[in-house]
Amino acid sequence: MALPTYTLKDIAYNNGVDKPTVWIIISNQVYDVTKFIDEHPGGRELIMEHAGSDATKDFKSAGHSGSAYKDLKKYLIGELAEEDRIEPNGAAKVVVDTSEPIPRKGIFCCC
Repeated sequence: MALPTYTLKDIAYNNGVDKPTVWIIISNQVYDVTKFIDEHPGGRELIMEHAGSDATKDFKSAGHSGSAYKDLKKYLIGELAEEDRIEPNGAAKVVVDTSEPIPRKGIFCCC
């Protein structure tokens, strides 16, 4: 069964302020960490800094144990929408609609 897909807007709304739920993104996957924030060994503030947004960089640089990665799976609720995904190099993914030709004007000369 495929996971639901969420947009950045959906995730931003689940920031613990606009809505009581807290969602974060890690590696283009969406996690509902609402029930975990008070159990986080580093304190709830660390998670709340990223509530409703992408926490990938800080999560990976924090030196989490294998156990932390395993525990994270319990909170997986979906995937980030393709058009909102971030590439591993940190660049936003650009989706181009190629279903229609790009209009061209003028003459192209390469000499």
